Amino acid sequence: MTQSTNSSRGGRSRSTASVPAATPPVRPATAVDNGVALVLGGGGAVGIAYHCGVLRALEEVGGLDVRACRVIIGTSAGAVVGAEMRLGRSYEDIVALAGGDEPSTGLDALKPPPVMAPAWQSRADLYRRVVGSTWSVSRALFRIPLPQPPKAVQRLFPPALFSLDDEVWAAHGIPEEWPEGRLWLVTVDIDTGRRVVLKQPTSPAQTGTLRQGIAASTAVPALYPPVHVGKRRLVDGGVHSPTSLDLAARTDCGTVVCVAPMAFDPARPPGAIGAISRNRFNSQLDREAGVVRRAGADVLLIRPCGDELKLHNVNLLRRAGNEAVMHAAYEATAVQLSSRHAHQVLAPARAAQDAAFASRAAHVATSSPAAALARTAG
Repeated sequence: MTQSTNSSRGGRSRSTASVPAATPPVRPATAVDNGVALVLGGGGAVGIAYHCGVLRALEEVGGLDVRACRVIIGTSAGAVVGAEMRLGRSYEDIVALAGGDEPSTGLDALKPPPVMAPAWQSRADLYRRVVGSTWSVSRALFRIPLPQPPKAVQRLFPPALFSLDDEVWAAHGIPEEWPEGRLWLVTVDIDTGRRVVLKQPTSPAQTGTLRQGIAASTAVPALYPPVHVGKRRLVDGGVHSPTSLDLAARTDCGTVVCVAPMAFDPARPPGAIGAISRNRFNSQLDREAGVVRRAGADVLLIRPCGDELKLHNVNLLRRAGNEAVMHAAYEATAVQLSSRHAHQVLAPARAAQDAAFASRAAHVATSSPAAALARTAG
């Protein structure tokens, strides 16, 4: 275990022994400032648990106030976690959405997380939904603008196996109103194949509630029906990219931290089969990281190593074992944060956050009634 000291932010613990001393690097001239963009990728229920472990390590070991990041960009599971963070939820509450360590046996082991419910009412209904879901997957994967089937055909062959409506998110405490702080939720227009980023509306022409944004970003084709937002039919942003890391190049942040549950750490890879199944995610992630670096930002990629992936299993929607995923993610991230590269990327952001906190504290101190009285007496 590393030694810890309390930071000035509400007693939050920061590890000091694991971070090597080094002079913070000079930012490239193209970077705007030391703000932080946090990019959270998809990965199902397992991904939610992985995010929670990584984010806690970033706070407690890396000394980064992740909830104060200027922009949070979330895709699928990352959209859920990002929204919950902006709403001020604890990691325990967030990982509970993934089922935690809920025991499961027999057929229960095949059940999805608590936020999913089967939509079929009979075996015949299930078969019809399989047909409709196959069409939905084809449109999403091939990104070919195709005309919609007639309404009667759509009703006969619904494009989803599970239901996840507005009431479900309301039951989990998700409000309609967007929270404070920049939150970008990534989706895909299933009719055009284009990526659509939902965020807090800034004009009457923009539409979409927070619940709709989360539902759309997690609407995995075939599993969930597309979500109607305005005139668009939106599905899971993971259809375009598991992280959409390249969107961070559009922010004004000089530091970008990307958590990618669907990729793997090439320094500590899984076995041959595991690597083959995730290689394309790594390739896309590296390309997108290049886009962000060319825009002038420093990028820290955090992805599971081979040992962690043994806990992830093939079923990313499974309910049991996710507490173990979270703890393993914390330990592995703590190791990664001890590297010189991680320190160099995070040092300017930590310094900027500390300076901002000190500035706010000084402002509060000078504007307090006691300070005003002292100035009057002087």
